[in-house]
Amino acid sequence: MFLTALACKKDDPETQGTPMERLTGTESKKWKLSFAEARDKEEGSVSLMVLYECWADNLLTLYSNGTYTLEDTDKKCPNSEDISSSWTLSENADQIKLANFTIGGQAFENLTLEVKEIKKSSFSGIARNVTYGTLVANEVELRFKVSD
Repeated sequence: MFLTALACKKDDPETQGTPMERLTGTESKKWKLSFAEARDKEEGSVSLMVLYECWADNLLTLYSNGTYTLEDTDKKCPNSEDISSSWTLSENADQIKLANFTIGGQAFENLTLEVKEIKKSSFSGIARNVTYGTLVANEVELRFKVSD
């Protein structure tokens, strides 16, 4: 009976397709930051969504051709500008690199996210050793959800 249950088990639609297809759809997919938390080595943490409320409505669009855009929409961050650059997903889908990533006036060259998960409606990762203004974090966890 156990083998019959396994044979009838359906694949999770959230994890169907390649990681690239889940991130970009057929051509592009828009993502909104849903969670951002900075942690230090002593396990202290701070919600970046509380500190930087303007991040919550930014739209990250990942294109299947290896480019991305980041648009600062309704609630503008100080010194922000919309950007367009390139991104890569590592061969084994364990890292996402965003070239020339800028948010709220702070530039990050080749921001690397260690992928935690990639689903059709969400993805998340950890950036290590991040400095943002006066904030210095051992790691920053970022989670994104598909934008409607």
